[in-house]
Amino acid sequence: MQVELVEITPLEASELLANSHTTQRPLSKRRVASLAAAIERGEWKVTHQPIALDTAMNVIDGQHRLAAIVKSGIAVKLLVASDADPATFGVVDTGAPRSLAAILTIDGMPQAAHVSTLARAYMMYRADLESGTPWSTTINNLPAQRVLNMLDAGKAELLHTALLRAKSVIDAIGRFGYRTGLGVFIAVAMEETHHPDSLTDFLEHLRGGHMLSETSPILALQRWVHNPRTGMSTLTGRERTRAAIINTTKAFNDYVDGLDAPRFYKYHPDTVAIAPR
Repeated sequence: MQVELVEITPLEASELLANSHTTQRPLSKRRVASLAAAIERGEWKVTHQPIALDTAMNVIDGQHRLAAIVKSGIAVKLLVASDADPATFGVVDTGAPRSLAAILTIDGMPQAAHVSTLARAYMMYRADLESGTPWSTTINNLPAQRVLNMLDAGKAELLHTALLRAKSVIDAIGRFGYRTGLGVFIAVAMEETHHPDSLTDFLEHLRGGHMLSETSPILALQRWVHNPRTGMSTLTGRERTRAAIINTTKAFNDYVDGLDAPRFYKYHPDTVAIAPR
């Protein structure tokens, strides 16, 4: 087997895929689109993992990368292992399982670690919201492939957009432990709310925090987020994330309804999950 660094054009990638007669796993449209976008942004990097071709030039490993080259229309350099043993096809990528974050990183997903965390929390809150399923139950039924299937079904762009909107707020208020909870709230609100303009205004006020009345739901939420004794900091892990989603949703719903808020929002583990209006 020989390994060399070569530049593969879209035409060459297309021919390799068309002439390959191995039985490959189904192409993930999300993975191909993510890799192609990275190529188009100039973010493609040569990694230690080569495209693998057997003695008959069949693709053993690398169909997603080749498909991304075709989709992007841009030639890129990558390692190619030629004359690979066809018997290795059945064992490629079947060793120690990769984490979801590692898979998304290989896929070229921006901020893969944060998207991984957000995706799992989003699925747990959705199950909580729709059927009251405890998070402790849902997390045990969330293997990486199930989360990837959810992303492939059209949620990747939603979650990435929600993460960017959450980051804008977090960068301003400096509460990094709030990022996942706020991101899940934004993703669910983007799907559920009948008041998208109110969502934009709500996030802008939460980010800026200026000129808020004493009874403002946004001010009450800010107090909960920042209070070290009775607020978000008293919780950890998934419980903190769930509390952040619910209290942010309470504040948003009160904001949409024009209601006065308590001095700060409270949370109890028995609190029922709620959806944004």
